[in-house]
Amino acid sequence: AERFYHELRRRYYVTPRNYLVLIDQYVRLLVSRRQEMALERDRLLTGLDKLKETNGVIERMRKELNAMQPVLLQKTEAAQKLLVQVTAEQREAERVREAVIEEESEVKVSAMALLQLKDDAKADLESVLPALETAEQSLSALNKADIIEIRTFLKPPPLVKLTMEGVCILLREKSDWETAKRVVGETAFVKRLIEYDRDRVSERVLKRLKRIIKNPSFNPAQVARQSKAAMSLCLWVSAIDTYAQVIKVVEPKRVRLMEAQDRLDEMSSALAGKQMQLMNLEQKVLNLQQQLVNTQGELRSLQVQADMTHHRLNRAEQLIDALREESVRWRKKSEDLTEGMYLLVGDVFLSAVCVSYLGPFTGSYRAKLIHHWFHELKRKQVPFTPQFSLAKTLSSTTEIRNWNQFGLPSDSVSIDNAVLVTRSKRFPLMIDPQSQGSKWIKSVESINMIRVAQSGDPQLIRTFEVCLKTGKPLLIEGLGEALDPCLSPLIQKKTYQSGHRVMLRLGDSDVEINPRFRLYLACRLANPHFLPETFVHTNVINFTVTRHGLEDHLLGKLIRRERPDLEEAKEDLLERVAMDRGQLKELEGRILQLIREAGSTLLDDETLVETLRETKDTASAIQARVLEAEDAEKAIEKARRAYLAVPQRAAALWVVLADLVFLDPMYSFSLDFLMKVFDHGLDCAPKARNLKSRLEALVFHVTKHLFLNVSRSLFSRHCETFGFLTAAETQRTQGLLDDVEW
Repeated sequence: AERFYHELRRRYYVTPRNYLVLIDQYVRLLVSRRQEMALERDRLLTGLDKLKETNGVIERMRKELNAMQPVLLQKTEAAQKLLVQVTAEQREAERVREAVIEEESEVKVSAMALLQLKDDAKADLESVLPALETAEQSLSALNKADIIEIRTFLKPPPLVKLTMEGVCILLREKSDWETAKRVVGETAFVKRLIEYDRDRVSERVLKRLKRIIKNPSFNPAQVARQSKAAMSLCLWVSAIDTYAQVIKVVEPKRVRLMEAQDRLDEMSSALAGKQMQLMNLEQKVLNLQQQLVNTQGELRSLQVQADMTHHRLNRAEQLIDALREESVRWRKKSEDLTEGMYLLVGDVFLSAVCVSYLGPFTGSYRAKLIHHWFHELKRKQVPFTPQFSLAKTLSSTTEIRNWNQFGLPSDSVSIDNAVLVTRSKRFPLMIDPQSQGSKWIKSVESINMIRVAQSGDPQLIRTFEVCLKTGKPLLIEGLGEALDPCLSPLIQKKTYQSGHRVMLRLGDSDVEINPRFRLYLACRLANPHFLPETFVHTNVINFTVTRHGLEDHLLGKLIRRERPDLEEAKEDLLERVAMDRGQLKELEGRILQLIREAGSTLLDDETLVETLRETKDTASAIQARVLEAEDAEKAIEKARRAYLAVPQRAAALWVVLADLVFLDPMYSFSLDFLMKVFDHGLDCAPKARNLKSRLEALVFHVTKHLFLNVSRSLFSRHCETFGFLTAAETQRTQGLLDDVEW
């Protein structure tokens, strides 16, 4: 700081507060960066583990699929054999079923004929049985007196004698009366008649009996006139004769019935055998069909399992193919993060030191300080990144591109200034004589509806209070070497907690501080002398335009006039690249998130794999587009660099103008003045047929108009000095005068 003052007459007070801020900043940044890097590394490692696991699954599934093929072939052959066997058995069962149906039909016909024959015989018998039963009942009604009555006839009546002759003929006895009395006198006479074998009456007996039956007087009514007992015997003889006549007709039928019954029994037995054979065949077919169903079920299950394994294998291979390049990049990135976490101790220390101490210095002094800190860290063996960059440690490429789009110059000093503004816990106080920082803050915070106020404005406190409550950013411009007293409570952190609210005493009222509120301070003095208290409570940042930043800005103005197509293409390209890089990072995060959340269902979820593949395809397309855009950006930048001589000359003259303040404090030129003279010089330069002549004309007229306009504003005693400085700086820019000679 002392050297800075002695060489550039810029005062910078280093206080113990800076060291305390350094410690707090270091701890806070180290914890947050470690968490961020650990989280990012874990996401990458999880993705790599999933891919490694998927590789292992692929090998296992290939083995399973190869092992399933013989089993599938065996089950397929078994199912085909069973199908052939079932078909054959079904044909045999169908043949037997047809034979059984045919025999059943024959048995039914035979049974119907047998039943008809049986019914005919039964009808014939039933026609005589009532008479026979009547006779038997009459016989049963005979008593001992009736028998004695017949025996007492010494000379029986003719019809009684005729009746007894018929009885004796049927009993195969002599037909004389003496024999008749003896037969009647037997004890079992009635029983003998009742139990008479009427089915076996011989033809000889019937011929002998025919004479009696043909006798017109032989009827129960006439016989009853002579003897009641003889009437019963008459009824019996007539019934036996009638039965015998009928039985001669029925007996052949009975024989045929028995034969038919035998045939029917044989047919039924054969039919039962075939029915049993059919039942056994059908049961066998059912068993074979069930076996076939089981085999086909096992085959389908194995086929489904094989298909599922095949699909999972295809999805796994698609996933591995889609993410092969990603896995290489993730592994490299995770290794870099691991190494970065090891180097984080030194990198975060350097970042915290830069945030705490570096703000007021110019670019050259910052480089010397960082080089000195490098040396100290090496001496104390603290690990750090040799190519340390404050922007790379605390920011990202996407964020820097966004800053550039909002008007921040692309030189390293300006980018570091942006990091100091956004990463410091103290409110930034910008030394901004050319309003470069203010313009950038207004642009980048425009989306948050930033409010701009001037120091000393009577409405400043009111604006300040509104912004505190609503959370809108506030930029206060035009600050002098002393800060406005109304800012002291906030800058000095004189806040207190009220429940969950952070309150600030502002004048006579208490105001709640919205967490989104941000305060930016800007001083347009080129070399302000701030009090030590200001350095304690704010982060003073030197936003003075750098030569490189000014060259880039002037080059943009020149290209917009000379080659508007190039500048528009560059702006569109930067916007597209920034958008693509942001989308690329989001897609990478989405891929890792999908892989992490998939768990064990990664290969089973076809939608998930398809989503991953589509996301990877989109990411690849964007990556290719980004590479193409970078190539196009290089081509555009190369075309823009052809015009660099003009802004280099203007920037060199600006350096001379900035140094004139050391001749006299009155010589303070604004950046707007330079821009107007630069534009005027461009307007006055004549057109040319080729680029070289055009550039020479532009350089000449810009130099001429700037020199003449500045010379008119200088004291005459300083004009020669200004001319000398202009010539020397021009030769230094052209490489005609080195630093040693200077």
